[in-house]
Amino acid sequence: MNNIIDYQKYYNDMCKLTNILRKDISEFDCIICLKRSGFMLGAFLSNQLTKPLFTSSEIQSMPKDFKSALIVDDKICTGKSIHRARKKLIRNNVSRTFSAVLYIEGNQKADYYIDNLGSIHHMFYEVKI
Repeated sequence: MNNIIDYQKYYNDMCKLTNILRKDISEFDCIICLKRSGFMLGAFLSNQLTKPLFTSSEIQSMPKDFKSALIVDDKICTGKSIHRARKKLIRNNVSRTFSAVLYIEGNQKADYYIDNLGSIHHMFYEVKI
């Protein structure tokens, strides 16, 4: 399988994204990770930035005093998952949302990202062993 993001690149890019986000850490109250592919990045960022972490299915149970959130996923392909999470957050009175991904495929946009891959890539954890 071609175009595989290996563990080392993934880890290095998580570190790079963490350093970028540290500059704007006051902009968001919590981190929302998208299920499955956002779990590792969400847990990593939550630990590094000491921000509370929720999954997209936990948005309705978030404390009401959170008014801004960072939505994270490892890559953005169509943008639908981030858009759905953003709509859910707005319905839950979270007025400001930001998106952070490691990788962009195609013409999608994110507030924070490390690399625009252009074409389809697979993560190390997607490869069958």
